[in-house]
Amino acid sequence: MSTTYKNDKAVISNYRQFIVSLARSDSPASMGVPKRGKYRGCLGTHITKSVAIAYRIDYDARRIDLLKMGDHKTVYGKDGRGGSRRGRRFVRAPLSLA
Repeated sequence: MSTTYKNDKAVISNYRQFIVSLARSDSPASMGVPKRGKYRGCLGTHITKSVAIAYRIDYDARRIDLLKMGDHKTVYGKDGRGGSRRGRRFVRAPLSLA
């Protein structure tokens, strides 16, 4: 975890809780939202209102890679205020480690 958050108790607590939940989950993909663009094939979630985590699941290696953590713009390169989503296609596919 970045030293940026070393004194932020909410971030530290939620980060630890998220990591434990990921490790114990039968379906870690269900804990995040599928991403597009440079993080296509990855997932992301917010651990606080302003702090996001991007992660990738490697089912062959049975490993979860934490890619980046920070504010939305730091993680995804944009502020998340892209406007309308009309016309965009979202595909959700169930994933399992089985």
